[in-house]
Amino acid sequence: MVACLVVPSVTHGVNVIPFLEVSAMLRRKSGAGGYNESHMAEPIITIDPETMSGTPCFRGTRVPFKNLIDYLEGGHSLGEFLEQFPTVTREMALQALQEAQTPEERAT
Repeated sequence: MVACLVVPSVTHGVNVIPFLEVSAMLRRKSGAGGYNESHMAEPIITIDPETMSGTPCFRGTRVPFKNLIDYLEGGHSLGEFLEQFPTVTREMALQALQEAQTPEERAT
């Protein structure tokens, strides 16, 4: 069985993304329970009409969240994404993926 992340998509309804590497990192972040919720006090994905015409971007950058999704859907690793977008940290990417999960997915 392949672990997947279901992410809402503006253009396609819902995307299902294999993310074995990301899933493992989320679990390691705070043990078996997943990503430490205390890191999620402030949303990492922001929508600001003044930044990229309101495209959802990583906080403090002009990097659209969709870029991360496109990289993962295309079979690229999280590391490859981070190399191409150095203003996004590993923690930011993992938090964004965690925020995109439904509460049911977080519980598994």
